[in-house]
Amino acid sequence: MFSLEAMAGALEAGDNVTVKGQAAMDESGAWVVSALKADCSGEDGAFGGRVVSVDLEAGTFTLTSGRTYTLPADEAEGETETE
Repeated sequence: MFSLEAMAGALEAGDNVTVKGQAAMDESGAWVVSALKADCSGEDGAFGGRVVSVDLEAGTFTLTSGRTYTLPADEAEGETETE
């Protein structure tokens, strides 16, 4: 069984969380889930976002999602876009 705690943990770890399911609105107007399939994916792939911190010693940067990326020394030179 998938829990809200597992979903929250995956989000905190920076994983993508997608859900699919069925729900019905109850008398108070709240959506009540009757079936749920969740996928927490920490798969390789493209990323993007605003950088919130850089650690020069560790060679890492962290995005607003909380996910930290390591930039290998041989990849340190790249394109920089400025507005």
